[in-house]
Amino acid sequence: MLFGMMLALLLPTDVTAARNVVPVRLPLAPERLPGVIVRLADGQERMLTVVELEALGTWRVRTVSPWEEGQIVLEGPLLRDVLAYVGLQDAARILVRSRDGHAPEIPREDWRDYPVVLATRADGRPLGHRHKGPTRIVYPLLEYPELASPDRHARWVWLIASIEATDD
Repeated sequence: MLFGMMLALLLPTDVTAARNVVPVRLPLAPERLPGVIVRLADGQERMLTVVELEALGTWRVRTVSPWEEGQIVLEGPLLRDVLAYVGLQDAARILVRSRDGHAPEIPREDWRDYPVVLATRADGRPLGHRHKGPTRIVYPLLEYPELASPDRHARWVWLIASIEATDD
């Protein structure tokens, strides 16, 4: 509740929604940057590098975070595009595991209905551990204030180790 009230104070009143989540072109990331391991439907694992992820298209999201102060600007592909690329777009849910043990499930509705970003950069620079990288899940809270809920806050994942489908 308190976060929702704080969010309302930060919401721009004269800005159209399209200005907070926009496609961008960025210089190529260094090829040596690891991205995220995806466990495919056939049980195989595949490492997607930052270069491979960003080749799917890069989006800039300006938002607020339930875990950081002020507005943040992050860039990366849309989660829906990453999942389509590896054939997991029809999964009912995905499990996103972080290196610190946090492992929430994200339902299909989140990536289908909203431009959830798999961030690879902060302000145009590759995400390092200082910015909770090399990849992190970011919800566009300025764009969609209805996403500011405790359930969705738990789905912000950083230091991502792997992504896999969790269909029953």
